[in-house]
Amino acid sequence: MLPQEFFDILENKRVLGNFNQDWAIGRVLEHTNYYDAMGLVSLPTLHARWSSVESRIFNKELAHGYNYLLQRQALSATR
Repeated sequence: MLPQEFFDILENKRVLGNFNQDWAIGRVLEHTNYYDAMGLVSLPTLHARWSSVESRIFNKELAHGYNYLLQRQALSATR
């Protein structure tokens, strides 16, 4: 897979078989640090896709951390 193909999938511009946006977001979250991940995936996108992405993250501590982040973000938006 070419880098541009990956970014097209990440931005939901393309699907290649089982490689869809949820898969790409999961890859980014598992294989990049927090700051790079947040540069590639916006919080609104992560929040919207989280129910599908969470199960794709094998590192449960990492998934818990992003779940906490999304809960905090939702709380701050209501204040």
